[in-house]
Amino acid sequence: MSSSRYHLLTVSKLVNETSDARSVIFEVPPSLRQKFAFKAGQFLTFRIPKNGEHLLRCYSLASTPDEPMLKVTVKRVANGVVSTWAVNDLKVGDQVEVMQPAGIFIPKSVSGDLLLCAGGSGITPIFSILQTALKQGSGNIRLIYANRDQDSVIFKNELITLTEQYPKRLEVIHLLDSVSGIPSNHLLARLAQPFASTLNFEGAFICGPAPFMDSMEYALESINLSADKIYVERFISLPNEKIAGGQATDVPNNRIETVTQHSNGASDTLIDAVATIELDGQTHNIDWSKQDTLLEAAEKAGLSLPHSCREGMCASCMCEVKEGQVQLRANEVLSERDLKQSLTLSCQAMPHSSKVHICYT
Repeated sequence: MSSSRYHLLTVSKLVNETSDARSVIFEVPPSLRQKFAFKAGQFLTFRIPKNGEHLLRCYSLASTPDEPMLKVTVKRVANGVVSTWAVNDLKVGDQVEVMQPAGIFIPKSVSGDLLLCAGGSGITPIFSILQTALKQGSGNIRLIYANRDQDSVIFKNELITLTEQYPKRLEVIHLLDSVSGIPSNHLLARLAQPFASTLNFEGAFICGPAPFMDSMEYALESINLSADKIYVERFISLPNEKIAGGQATDVPNNRIETVTQHSNGASDTLIDAVATIELDGQTHNIDWSKQDTLLEAAEKAGLSLPHSCREGMCASCMCEVKEGQVQLRANEVLSERDLKQSLTLSCQAMPHSSKVHICYT
């Protein structure tokens, strides 16, 4: 039985992008289109039953918000149960439990210049941002795309088409290990340098294997690119959650999303509270013990809130504090700007005032 946060979507098309990467395209019934509206850079969470558990895996959306379907691209990883199933065994017509789009690897605006940096399958959210920015914006875009070899390049033909459509705005720089080796920090810095001084710069978005992202971040720091203009999406494995009460519970996903790292840990001023929660057009009032996170308090009250990792890392549980105060036990995903806009994470939020009003949008 699906939880309220998951919905069955039907696979309408499969596209083999490379020998080990496959795009999965879902049709979205009219009744779910509002729930599955998304922003470029967000991801879907699959809920896959396996041996009495549910495996949760997050995959970035490669399609754009104005398209009528949802497309994610999955690359098979070594010993990857879900990725191997998606690439080898998933069929058109199959149904998959999918959670509504989440994540904050999102440009605040696509009107200015963008530096997009992808390694391997990290192109997936970058491709959605790229297409959206070309359609809706007017700035210049440079895509730095690193791969093992020519055959590993995902969306190769689509990128050629886009460069032909937007020759004055888009520049794609392919870096292939098979041709020139692993790109050095110096090379990455040189490729990014023109964006360090542009006045219309919206940001640099980085996604891919950890070594590539580390190198790219180092390169951007070396040219003094402002930290608040750098957005990074990371992939980290988390331990599984235990099964409780004989029922399968969430297994933490394998992807963590982080923009810049900030933390405002809980203090000894926590107090018991009453939380008012707006969710899906309904308002709920629950008791909130100072021993619990908002997510835990809601679950004790029988209320199902959006969540995924439970570690303050994926932003699936992001919500807005409309009244009152909370403190975050941990935060690896919200930026200072997000916090100033009263955004918080229900899986880490602790009560800091006797009344707290929370809203999910």
